[in-house]
Amino acid sequence: MQGFIRFQLSKEKKTLEDRVTELSSHLAEEEERSKAASKQKSKLEALVADLEERLRKEQEVSYISMILINHQDHCHVYRLFVFCL
Repeated sequence: MQGFIRFQLSKEKKTLEDRVTELSSHLAEEEERSKAASKQKSKLEALVADLEERLRKEQEVSYISMILINHQDHCHVYRLFVFCL
C-alpha cells in the first residue's frame, strides 16, 4: 500500500513539475511579447511626438507666411496709393 501511495505521489510530483516547466516557458514567452510591445509603444510614441513637432513647426511657418503675405499686400496697396497721389 505504501508503495502505491509513493508511486501516486511521485506521479503527481512529476505532473506538477511538468506543469511548472510549461508555465515557466509560457511566462518567458509572454515576457518577450511584453518587451516587444513596450518597444513598439516607445517607437510609436516617439513617432507621434515627432509628427506633432513637425505639425507645430508647419503651423508656425504657415502663420508667418500668412503674416508676410498680408504685410506684402498692405505694402503693395500703400505703394499704389502713394503712386496715385
